[in-house]
Amino acid sequence: MPDAVVRKQSQAGAPATWVRVWNTPMRFDGNSVYLAQVARPTGGRFAPRESENLVLHEDVDEARNLLIQDMMYSAGLAKLGFVTGVGPVSEAHRRTTFSGGHYFSDGLRAVMFFATRPLSLSEVQMLDWEPYLDRRESPARKEVDDARK
Repeated sequence: MPDAVVRKQSQAGAPATWVRVWNTPMRFDGNSVYLAQVARPTGGRFAPRESENLVLHEDVDEARNLLIQDMMYSAGLAKLGFVTGVGPVSEAHRRTTFSGGHYFSDGLRAVMFFATRPLSLSEVQMLDWEPYLDRRESPARKEVDDARK
């Protein structure tokens, strides 16, 4: 069971974002380390709002990236880095969770350090741990390349 579950309602009828948080026994520079899992429900704005059996969207990276974006725009993020996780999982070869859900992922996990004072976007330090942009292929670029074939 998570130590905390937070549901953030989105704007304009978009689905809520769910964040489950666990306090780990680890410490970093004397500070607590938390593990979080973020997800968005399947069904978009038509997903049941009060469902106990939440079916998560298969694109787990989208939920991760929206949380990062939210933290950056809230001025609460000091540092951002990426580490490898389960490894890349293609959309064509989705993995199955213990609860029977399916997902695909670029295999990266975000590591966020939070600020105690508001910071601008330009003040967020990008940690050069695992190259995020090198692993991402722009869908628009892929469409252009496919159209040229």
